[in-house]
Amino acid sequence: MVGFVIVVASLVSGWWALTVTTSGGPTVTTVFAPGSQYQVSCSVSGCGSLRSGSLSYTSGSLGAVGNLYEAVQVLLILSVVLSGLAAAVVLAGVFGRSIPPRRLLGIALATFLAFLLALVPVVAVAGFQTSALDQDGGGIPSAAPSPLSSFWGSCSASGGSDGICFSGSTGTTVSANWGPSTGWALAIVGALILFLGFVALLRTRPVYERTPAWGASDRV
Repeated sequence: MVGFVIVVASLVSGWWALTVTTSGGPTVTTVFAPGSQYQVSCSVSGCGSLRSGSLSYTSGSLGAVGNLYEAVQVLLILSVVLSGLAAAVVLAGVFGRSIPPRRLLGIALATFLAFLLALVPVVAVAGFQTSALDQDGGGIPSAAPSPLSSFWGSCSASGGSDGICFSGSTGTTVSANWGPSTGWALAIVGALILFLGFVALLRTRPVYERTPAWGASDRV
């Protein structure tokens, strides 16, 4: 049940964030999330031509990244469904009278599949997001340090450039940091809990429902 709740929370949370801060200016944060949309926010009202709010990956010229996060969404939904079904059956068994061996095996298999479906997106995002961003471009400089070269990192520049950080004067400092966000970490925790649940189910002995012997009857 705990793993189910955590995977649900991961599904509706941001998975990766890029924050760019300009001294004396705005702080702009971009958050990638499962599904077809990502979030852009600005620390001040009105950031010029910057579009803020929920934006589709395609409108932001992030088609490859969007495909990755739509796949993440599908896998997480499947994990939620399987872990939810497993949790429901386990709860029914707790309040019921028996857990047949076949049902116990089915619960364990569903839990293991839910674990894999929660873990694969974690590995996929960490392994393929940089190449997806590189494919899309999205106006991000490719010189390292950059989200196009690393899944997480940071940079800072004053009167020069440092990867994606560029400052036209020494009086202005531009800094950036990027990396995994809450949803990515929650998926790891959820997958770990589901795996532990799978191991616990393998060590659980099935409980058989007792039936009265043939011809047995109550005596007064």
